[in-house]
This record gives sequence, structure tokens and C-alpha cells, in this order.
Amino acid sequence: MILTQAFLKHLKEQKRSIALFLSVGTLAALVNLGSFSFFWKFLHLDYKIAVSIAYILSVLVHFFANRQFTFKAHTTEVRHQLQRYIVMLGTNYLFTLLIVFFVVEILAFSPYAGIVCAIGFNVTINYMMSRFWIFQPS
Repeated sequence: MILTQAFLKHLKEQKRSIALFLSVGTLAALVNLGSFSFFWKFLHLDYKIAVSIAYILSVLVHFFANRQFTFKAHTTEVRHQLQRYIVMLGTNYLFTLLIVFFVVEILAFSPYAGIVCAIGFNVTINYMMSRFWIFQPS
């Protein structure tokens, strides 16, 4: 109960940062889906390779836009932030591959559905890690 109240209080106090994070996330998701579509549908790369390339492109957009706009942490040394961000990415990347594999190979859905599921899974974890660990105020 106390944890829920603290979480709701945080959401209320951080509306702007959450809205910006979701906007940046939406942009990153569009980059992810658009580039995946390009590499898979038009260049006919294997879906695992297309997912990987799309993921890398989208995380670059995500990192630099959140650093600059969402958390306004562009005056802090980027190396420290990047190290932590890479830890988060490694974890998210593994979850992304596992989720897409499960959705495609086990559930027999499109890789698009797998990517959407993976993005949905990672959003909350990413915000919390970004806000309190990666881009925390100095």
C-alpha cells in the first residue's frame, strides 16, 4: 500500500518527465519498427538480424534524446551514463530477442508482434533505470 502510494506520488510529480520519456520512446519505437521493416521486408534479411539492427538504431535515438530532452543530463559526462545505459541495453536486448523468438517461433505470430511485445515489456523498466540510475542528477 505504501509502495503504491509512493509510486503514484512519483507519477504525479514527474508528469513532464514521464510524458517526454514516452514521447522519446514512441520515436524510438517508430525508428525500431520502421528500420526493422526496411531490413526485413525490403532487404530480406533474416528477422533476427533485422531485429538486431533495428534495436541498435532505436537505442541510439533513445539514449541521446532522453539525455538531452527528458532528463536534461547533457552536462554530465556521457561516458558514465553510457556505461550504465549499456548494462540496461544488454538486459533489454536479451529480453527483446527472447520475446521476439517466443512470439514468432512458439506462438507463430509475426515478428512485428514480437517487437511490439518486447517494447511494451521494456518501457517501465527503462524509465525507472533511466530516471534513478543512468541519468540521475549529479
